Amino acid sequence: MKKIAIWGFGITGQATLRYFLKSPKYNEYQIDVYDSQSADSFGTILIDSERVNYYFDTKDIAEVSNYEILLVSPSISKNHPVIQEAYTAGVKVCNDTMIFIEEFKDIGKIVGVTGSNGKSTVASLIHDSLKILDKKTILVGNIGLSPLDYLIDTPEDELKDIIAVLELSSFQLEIFDINHFVDIAIITNISPNHLDRHNDDIQEYADVKMKIFNQNNSHIVTVYDDPGIQNYILPKINSNLLELVSLDQLVNNQLLDFINKNFVETKQIKLPGKHNLYNVAIALKALDILGIEINNEKLINFIQNYKGLEHRIEFVRNFKGLDFYNDSKSTSPDATRVAIKSFGNDQKITLIMGGKDKNVSFEYLGPIIKNKVEKLIILSHEIDEKLIKLAEDNQVEYEVVINLQQAIDAAILNKNYAGLILFSPGSSSLGKFKNYEDRGEQFKDIVNRLK
Repeated sequence: MKKIAIWGFGITGQATLRYFLKSPKYNEYQIDVYDSQSADSFGTILIDSERVNYYFDTKDIAEVSNYEILLVSPSISKNHPVIQEAYTAGVKVCNDTMIFIEEFKDIGKIVGVTGSNGKSTVASLIHDSLKILDKKTILVGNIGLSPLDYLIDTPEDELKDIIAVLELSSFQLEIFDINHFVDIAIITNISPNHLDRHNDDIQEYADVKMKIFNQNNSHIVTVYDDPGIQNYILPKINSNLLELVSLDQLVNNQLLDFINKNFVETKQIKLPGKHNLYNVAIALKALDILGIEINNEKLINFIQNYKGLEHRIEFVRNFKGLDFYNDSKSTSPDATRVAIKSFGNDQKITLIMGGKDKNVSFEYLGPIIKNKVEKLIILSHEIDEKLIKLAEDNQVEYEVVINLQQAIDAAILNKNYAGLILFSPGSSSLGKFKNYEDRGEQFKDIVNRLK
């Protein structure tokens, strides 16, 4: 019997197992599931089937060459020796998104969104805009469900004409090959992120992002004004299907005029910050490529009133004169820079940061920290020394705390019940929280219980 290995039994592994068991294409395959956690961690999730073997409490796969397909979790690096052994042995290495693209490319359109920051907002804007306009659409990938869940649960005739919006991380894209790409590929921006996974090389990181498109077959949408795009992306693109977005009157002046008229001059947009104007511009360009009339009153009204995503510069509450903002989605220094920049210069910010060390520098935050941050509260984890140096180099008061409760207490004491407290960690949550959602929920829960 042919064999498939599923390595990592999180959301993607579970969805892929269901898909392999249901799809006639794979009905002759034996499926072996590997995960480093114990069986007790999964409870009733486990499917009882004679075609499935479970191997828990194991970090590796023995004799990977015995498999035809290795379905790998995005958390496992392409450079792992087992994956390299699989490539050498001719094993097909893939993830759930790659399988979805293989199955869906002849059924409907795929819009893929990646980038260092803003990809969740852009993907959600596109998806929600299509829904408002009564178009059939799904939002999947690095946000929400695995795309395979839709292939499992939806009859093929109902999948026709669906526009699939995929948010794609570099972890997902790094094993894409030449046959896996989307119809409309969006790269929002490039800044240092996950360099621990990319040999401390930002060009290698950018090259992984570019796996989202095929130069000859994908419409490519990106931001001309972004230095990372100019330095690491544009020099490698040679495509007649490239669309550049600019808010600095360099390209696409028609789109700029449209945004100014409907969102800037009217001051009728609830998303804060110039970065969100870029997100809106990118979404509108993608909708235009899809054949959507963007000069549509229903669409304009929706975008004007769009409040953004949970955990992304999310207003939590005002407590005795203090405005609390949850930006737990911030997992890179540049995301924190964007969050700080979203607020005006009329008040100083008490900033809470901290997280996993991804081998990125925080030094370029110096000027904005010095100008706009009154005090830095460091939620102790792996980047304490980097953040202490950032504060000391820029003469900003700081304090190191061990948990979120202490961070909020210290921030309140510092602000003396007047001003703005921003939780924008600037790094991943792994090792201290389940994920950024868990981190943000814990922050909001503490803030909402203040009396």
